[in-house]
Amino acid sequence: MGRTKRRENNVYTFERDESLGGKQDVFARVYTSMLYSPAYLSLTNRQRVLYLYIKLQFIGHRKPGTDYPEIQSLKGNDLFYFTFPDAEKTGNYTPNMRSDFYKDMKCLVEAGFIEVVAKGNRGKKSIYRYSGKWKEYRPKN
Repeated sequence: MGRTKRRENNVYTFERDESLGGKQDVFARVYTSMLYSPAYLSLTNRQRVLYLYIKLQFIGHRKPGTDYPEIQSLKGNDLFYFTFPDAEKTGNYTPNMRSDFYKDMKCLVEAGFIEVVAKGNRGKKSIYRYSGKWKEYRPKN
């Protein structure tokens, strides 16, 4: 058996497509304590995948603080945008599934993975924050 090549920055060759150049290639760091938590296990598979795509917003994506430099409370690195067109790009949502997307985002809020900082309307994007409240989540009986 051959050995798996490992690059200098600890990325295995099977983890990414180097032919794409890798400049925009980011990863989502998710720990087993989250994956096996009651909060994560309470989500549907589509909601779990949605959260993984949301985690990709942490690095390399436009942050609300860039768009609103005068508002100090929006400068945090834990803030992000995630719109329905972003969700459509994942392949898990089609144009007629807009209400499903918003229900899934609500489930992520209720499970404690994200918080709504500012609700968008009339062309303004909603602003979200990553949350650690999932650690305190207790299933509803």
